[in-house]
Amino acid sequence: MEFDIFVSHSSKDKTMADAVCAKLEQAGIRCWIAPRDVQPGMTWSGEIMKAIEQCKVMVLVFSSNANESPQIVREVESAVHRGKPILPLRIEDIQPCDSMAFFMNSVHWLDAISEPHERHLDQLVQAVSSLLGKGVAPKPAPLKKEIKPGFDWKQLGYLAGTVLGISLLMALVIKFNAKPSSVTAPPGGFIPAGMPIPAVNTPAGPAPQTGSVDPSMTGAWYLKTTIANLPAVVTASYDSGGDYKIETVISDSGTYEASAGHSSMVSKSGAVQQGTYSYVDPHNIEGTGPLGTAKWTDDFNAAPLDPNNPTLVGTWQTTVLPPNSAPWNMSVTYRPDGTYSAETDIVDEGSFTSANGRMSLTSHTFSAVNIPATYSPAGQDSMLFTGPAGPATWSRTKP
Repeated sequence: MEFDIFVSHSSKDKTMADAVCAKLEQAGIRCWIAPRDVQPGMTWSGEIMKAIEQCKVMVLVFSSNANESPQIVREVESAVHRGKPILPLRIEDIQPCDSMAFFMNSVHWLDAISEPHERHLDQLVQAVSSLLGKGVAPKPAPLKKEIKPGFDWKQLGYLAGTVLGISLLMALVIKFNAKPSSVTAPPGGFIPAGMPIPAVNTPAGPAPQTGSVDPSMTGAWYLKTTIANLPAVVTASYDSGGDYKIETVISDSGTYEASAGHSSMVSKSGAVQQGTYSYVDPHNIEGTGPLGTAKWTDDFNAAPLDPNNPTLVGTWQTTVLPPNSAPWNMSVTYRPDGTYSAETDIVDEGSFTSANGRMSLTSHTFSAVNIPATYSPAGQDSMLFTGPAGPATWSRTKP
């Protein structure tokens, strides 16, 4: 059976979970839900793990029942480790327990707390459609998934969409069609993945005219946030001529082991990635991990590599070029004590218009045109920006 969505829920919330499933499938978005889709004669846990592996997005019906369920925690953990975006639909006004919060702290939530819960499901359909990069179908229809060999760019794309979405003051959902067999990745292959991007309706009102710039928007704005459980700082600069420059810097650190061409990295976020590395020339190695193969260059201050026994110790750099995205300039430093630190720097430049609390952005770095967002004062030297990713408060003060 082909499907896009895995519906995670407590059996005590079956009525709501069935309503979620029905609403999505009415919109042409096929779901996997237990017990309906558990094959006769197969183990329950095995079928669930297989369905999580095959899904594109997990929708979590979050309640006190789910919060207290070890099985739901295991399902969420499995989705996180597989890089699956998770979209929680909160049907009770509660906070996640410690074990659930470990995996869910940086995830955007949809609230369906007020009854009837079903009236919130249209927003869920919009959010899921946005994550899948498709419009909402007017009638239910079976979905066909094209299967091609090689790496699925969508795993990388959800992070790219989140990073660029935040930096553009909205969440640009990038639609990747190509699935190349390899893609640049650091030695060990660690790139965080999987951030849900809910949809938010843009308020009605007069749109900004071409060339218009609201003076209150100009200057530098800063946002300190987390992306895939990693700390990030976004700097957005807008000038009076209608040009912008937005830089997103994501940091990571952890421990690693490397010997005989094999590496293992454990991030402080909890992600574990395995990879290989091999000698290319005295100042370059080829690293292979879950995201494919890449050529990494050292900082040219290190001694030449031994072709028979190359080492990862030192600082390595590469540039990732995802489709429909600004370049990702990546750097990772491996230390002799078994620790590493990494940084990803993404810079986008373009033009914008702003007036009447609404703005529109056009990237000159990649193919993104007329990206809408809204803005409003949120206190002294701060501004609330809202886009498909939801609201975020930016400050004039550099973190």
